[in-house]
Amino acid sequence: DGTSYSVNGGAYQTVVAGSRQSHVTTSNTTISGNAQVFAVQGGGRTGSSGQLTESANVIVSGNAHIVYMVCGSVTDGNNDEDREAPVGSSNVLIGGSAKIGDEGHSASIYAGGWDTYTNSLGPSTVSTRLKIQDACTVYGSVYGGGFRGSIGTSSNQGSVSIEMTGGTIEGSLFGGGR
Repeated sequence: DGTSYSVNGGAYQTVVAGSRQSHVTTSNTTISGNAQVFAVQGGGRTGSSGQLTESANVIVSGNAHIVYMVCGSVTDGNNDEDREAPVGSSNVLIGGSAKIGDEGHSASIYAGGWDTYTNSLGPSTVSTRLKIQDACTVYGSVYGGGFRGSIGTSSNQGSVSIEMTGGTIEGSLFGGGR
């Protein structure tokens, strides 16, 4: 009852894992090799139906290049503060010699959601875990939370974990969201 996506080369506009309407236990997304992807969304697309993905896992490694953003959760937000978070936990690992953005073009990592479709009032993820390692480079900022969507719910405080054992961040590192 899960989904797995693996991109090991080529060029792609956007990789959306997880689900838009049905329940998924685990969503695994791996971008590696010499793949070039505009954006990666680990948990699915919408926040309007309650929890759709229990655990979203995103790995960007090898010589992969992400042009715009990586998010561990959903991208369409949760516009109801009383609704359950659409993703239970998101785990994002950036490693190898991967590049997020490039010189002159910043890109960001959001361990939580990237909520631009709605003015998010509710959570996008209950908890996030972000690890940056090896010789990867992020040409932009890194957020343990999300863009607009909050972490945790009224019944579950949630958590954010960031571990950096290597790599370079050319922008800023934020424990929370933007």
